[in-house]
Amino acid sequence: MLKISMIIKKISWINKIINLTYQMCGNIEKKVCFLEEKVSLLEEENRNLQNEMLKLEKKSMEANKMISFGFSNYFNYEYGFLTGNSKTKVLLVGFYGARNLGDELMLNKIYNDLKVDKDKVWVMLCDNEKLDLFHYENMNIIHYPKTRFDYIFLANQFECLVFGGGAIIDDTLYDREGSYTFDLGKIFIELANCFINKGKKVYSIALSSNKKLVSKLYSERLTKIIQGSCYFSVRDSYSQKVIEDATGEQVCCINDIVLTYDKPKIVKEKREKTVISIVWICNNELLRKCIDMIEGLIDIYQGEKIKIKLIPFYDYQDTDYCFYLKLKDKINRDVEMNIVEMPKDFESVWNELYNSDVIVSMRYHGALIGLMTGNPTFSLLFDGCEHYYNKMNDIYEKFNQKRHLFTNLEEMINYIEKATVMFQPQRMEYNNSDYYKIVEKIGV
Repeated sequence: MLKISMIIKKISWINKIINLTYQMCGNIEKKVCFLEEKVSLLEEENRNLQNEMLKLEKKSMEANKMISFGFSNYFNYEYGFLTGNSKTKVLLVGFYGARNLGDELMLNKIYNDLKVDKDKVWVMLCDNEKLDLFHYENMNIIHYPKTRFDYIFLANQFECLVFGGGAIIDDTLYDREGSYTFDLGKIFIELANCFINKGKKVYSIALSSNKKLVSKLYSERLTKIIQGSCYFSVRDSYSQKVIEDATGEQVCCINDIVLTYDKPKIVKEKREKTVISIVWICNNELLRKCIDMIEGLIDIYQGEKIKIKLIPFYDYQDTDYCFYLKLKDKINRDVEMNIVEMPKDFESVWNELYNSDVIVSMRYHGALIGLMTGNPTFSLLFDGCEHYYNKMNDIYEKFNQKRHLFTNLEEMINYIEKATVMFQPQRMEYNNSDYYKIVEKIGV
């Protein structure tokens, strides 16, 4: 009986435990259900918050578009400094600021020749974030237009627009969307037309064009510019013919602005080596040709002491310097070869080229100044540039040295071998009175 009683007690105790367990499970289940409801509510709230965030993002994007449309498309912050400025008179425009030496020489010459209070002259530069502004520390500068409204604003702000030399007449990118913000060929057309429409003065001095103009609309607008300008001239007879054929208008031809520089009085350095100066168009497509050309020159002067100077003409992002470094690594010959510092002005480039025995220049102004020195100057025509043909042919004809301009590298090297022996220096003077007559009238 005692055992039965103990068993009953144990069963009763077990039942109590089971009942308690059921009770606890029931409570846990209720709590789980409660938590599940809370989780469901939180998930729904999260979805609502996500939807609200998407709506806010959409509104933010719309607001940014409105701000962009209102300010970026209608207002160039930099031009705000011109608003109400009574000291704006002449706007001088060209391919300035990229630090292409030829264009910088034209800028400095015409800027200094203008008979205008320089505080009222503003120079328009292209974008170059690495530009050393100390080159322009005494100039008022702004950059190319960023909006269509900038054109109208500038035409209202300035009395006079001057395009100061260069290969500006170029219709290659005229139809490309957004090209009015970066392409000087289009900026020339749009800006000049805006000034003319406002009855303002426009001067285009010693420009050049592509080998041909293909855009009918571009030619039509160019015609209007020629007709409405106070003055319009080109720097080469080839561009003169292209423009006259495209517009039906007669245009005058004057010398390149760099040809109006006075020649510095420098005594030639005494040197023991034959100095060969090279001014190349430094892009990778022409690297192999430059290597072949230098090796050909080394072979020509084999047995002689020679020194090769590599002269940078274009320092945008150190283009020429980096190219010449790569070039030196590729040439494994026992010859002195130095990269000189990019000349900063006419006198410094004259000094480099004047103190040379042979000059090879693919850049137009390198060839022009080389010819001015009277030293034998050879060029290779570059077919990768639309406006190269006109200006190069013309300048070699002006100096009666057309035989020193080549389309084939091998022919040029073979000719140099013969020509340097029998070369007779030619120092030619040119009448630049037309340039000075027109520059003296600007802004007066």
